[in-house]
Amino acid sequence: MRLITCIIVGSASIVLWQLSFARIINIPDDYPTIAEGIEASVSVDTVLVAPGVYEEDVTFGGKNILLTHISQMNLYIGIEIY
Repeated sequence: MRLITCIIVGSASIVLWQLSFARIINIPDDYPTIAEGIEASVSVDTVLVAPGVYEEDVTFGGKNILLTHISQMNLYIGIEIY
């Protein structure tokens, strides 16, 4: 995610403006595992998963990201709650 911050100082006020650009992280092209892709992501990024079998533990770490796939088939994610 690219973050641009501008501070504009007026006669009596300060305005903080942030513009962010989400990016798409491709699994396994950019990172070999879903967990590594999520770890490299920041909020508002998309983790796009190619068809394959991924057996791993995945946590989102409080990030507001989109995890999706590029296949016509369904994406199944096994979830275990501890």
